[in-house]
Formats: sequence, structure tokens, C-alpha cells
Amino acid sequence: MALSTRLIPLLLSGFLLSTLAIAENMVVRYNAPAAAEDQRSNYPLTLLEAALQRSGVAFSLEPTEEWLFQNRAMTEIARGQLLDVIWTMTSDDRESMLRPIRIPLFKGLIGWRLPLVEQTSEQALADVDSLSDLQNLVAGQGHDWPDTGILLHNGLPVEGVASYSLLFRMLAQRRFDYFPRSILEIWDEAEYHADSGIIVSPYLAIYYPAAVYFFVSHQNDALYNAIESGLEAMIADGSFDQLFFEWHREAIVQATLDQRTIIPLVNPLLPEQTPLERSELWFNPDR
Repeated sequence: MALSTRLIPLLLSGFLLSTLAIAENMVVRYNAPAAAEDQRSNYPLTLLEAALQRSGVAFSLEPTEEWLFQNRAMTEIARGQLLDVIWTMTSDDRESMLRPIRIPLFKGLIGWRLPLVEQTSEQALADVDSLSDLQNLVAGQGHDWPDTGILLHNGLPVEGVASYSLLFRMLAQRRFDYFPRSILEIWDEAEYHADSGIIVSPYLAIYYPAAVYFFVSHQNDALYNAIESGLEAMIADGSFDQLFFEWHREAIVQATLDQRTIIPLVNPLLPEQTPLERSELWFNPDR
């Protein structure tokens, strides 16, 4: 049966709109977790999804087929291959290589670090009252993590390790003295590795100003604008803080920062453009 001449334009219009919607759907590829037990991606992914939703852009999130080391992941983003976004601690080099959305995802709390230790070695940190005391102990860190450079800059010995999972095995074997972790990461990690004798030291905390941002390619204006506009909208209406504290209030309270010796460090990697003047972006333990 022949189609009505009135119906044909309507069908074509619907087809074109459907095609346009498909074409405008933004596929956002991110780095898959390093291991099955690695929970570090959960909050950034939730925040990324919320920001993209607030931006009004049609999108879908897709993990890479396998986890990529940070340096490799950033190289692939710069090339426009394999993935489109990464969340990582900022530095001048990283802000040169990729385009940062300068809103700290963890409100700077990533710079508050507690030590994981093997339980029979716990007492080694009990007498640490200063940076010079801490310089007598060896930290474990990912070999390509910005934290490694920060610790080294402050005169702290570091054992660089290629694998996230291997860090915990080496700590359990006392191949180094402590593994400083953000208070946002440490509790799940300590619970998961408790059978290996790994615990959270109750004696001290390390602090340095730090920001974890979303990074995209310098050429990917559409993704940059979508993430930035979405995050700023969430900050303006309070939903950013609401989401942050929903995820992290318990960890903040559990850290008992007021009962620990605080070892402040200099962060030589913090770029001059870091928006430290925007107090609404940063966690303040005094508040």
C-alpha cells in the first residue's frame, strides 16, 4: 500500500531526529579498575555521571577493555585513542599534556594520608613526631604516581612499585615500612587486606595540598565543556557537597585527624593555576 504524501515527511523527520540523537550521543571512555577489589573508581565515576547528566548532553560511559598504567592512559587520551577521560592528581606536566577541569573531585582530601602498616611493625610509627623522624622509614608507592615525587621532594625514602596489588603484598612482607593512603581509600583497603596483617596506623597523618581533577584531551572541547558545566552547576546548588559527604563522611570521622600527629609536606607539583582561593572547593578539617 502506498504511503500518504503527508506521512512520508513525518517518517523522514522522525528518522532524521533519531539519527541525530544517535550521532550526538557522547561516548566517554574511562580507565577500567586496576583489580577486581579496586574500589577507587566508584566515587569519581558517580560524580562524572552526575556532572554529565547535569550538562544536558546525551552520553554513555564505557570502560577500557583492560586497565592502563596512568602514563599510558594519559598518552592515549592525548592521542584521542582508547579512552577520553582520566581522574588523577594534578601537576604541571599533566596539565601541559592534558586539559584539566580545575575542580578538585575530593575537595583536596586526597592530600590527607594515613599509613598502612604490617601489624607487627606498627610501633615503628608510634615515635614519629616530625618530618625528620619519618625520613628514617621507607614508604611504598606506585612508581608513576605523583605522590612518589612529592614524598621524594620532602626527603622521604620511597620504594616504587609497578603494580597496585603488589604494593600490599610487599607491605605484608615488610619490604617497606608503610604505605601512605588517602583517608578516602584506606579503610576499604585495610579491610580487604586484613588477613595479610595489614592495619591502619593510629599515630600520624601526612598532609600536602593536592587536587585530583578530571582530565581530557586539549582537543576535546565538547567533553571538557560538558564536565565543567555540570560540576559548576552541582557546586552552585550544593549537590556536589551532598554527594561528596554521602560518600566520604564516615571515612573523615574515622580518620580522627584531631588525635594524630600531622606531618605537613610541600607539594612541588601543585600548579600555580590551582584554585586555592575558592574556599568552597576545599575540605577544611577545622570546619
